[in-house]
Amino acid sequence: MKKILKFSLVMLLIIQHNFAQTKPGNAGQIMSVTSSHSSNQALYFNTGDIKMSDIDGSTYINDDFSLAKVSNIEAYVNARYNAYTDEMELEIKNEIGYLIKISELKVVFQSDKSTYKVFDFQDEVEVKKGFFRLLSEGEGISLLAKESIKFHKEKMPTRGYEKRTPATFKRSKDKLFISLKNSSATKLPNKKKNMLKLFSSNSNAIEEYAKKNKLGFKNKEDLTKIFNYFNTL
Repeated sequence: MKKILKFSLVMLLIIQHNFAQTKPGNAGQIMSVTSSHSSNQALYFNTGDIKMSDIDGSTYINDDFSLAKVSNIEAYVNARYNAYTDEMELEIKNEIGYLIKISELKVVFQSDKSTYKVFDFQDEVEVKKGFFRLLSEGEGISLLAKESIKFHKEKMPTRGYEKRTPATFKRSKDKLFISLKNSSATKLPNKKKNMLKLFSSNSNAIEEYAKKNKLGFKNKEDLTKIFNYFNTL
């Protein structure tokens, strides 16, 4: 049974490989590489084509592939999250493919139990699907983090005493979202009073819990504890 499921997964990725052959970041694209992208492969960036070997930093939250459980797939697979392209990469038979983004798709890494789930969300110009890390999951409301890595162009010195700054990938601050009853992901309100409205009739209990445990409404770790508590009520 496991062999059949693995074969089905490979075929699904191959089908997507034949369907999507444009820029990295398209769901399901297969790239013929036998190791990580730290080779001299040229990838597409908004700034043009550039070799990965010329860029400092990493596009991955964790560089190494780790065993993960993907929903609806019985066998474990090797996966890692590319936060620059917002793609979950799978390694199968020395081929790297992007996992197809399907709403409610869930990936759980076995090493640290970090969990990613696909949600629809509104970016600057359109509604799209993306991977969000689950910080707290509940039937009514879930707290999500959108992890991101940005590309920073090379900066050449303009004065004699300045040094060249190489092109770099840098981790950006996580953006927090919520999902109500597993609906689309929307940005978490900035103000405390608006956050408390999310908890409806339990808002007083949440405010008291936060005060008692000295938890703030700005810190990601504190908010995770607050949402975890709410999901027990």
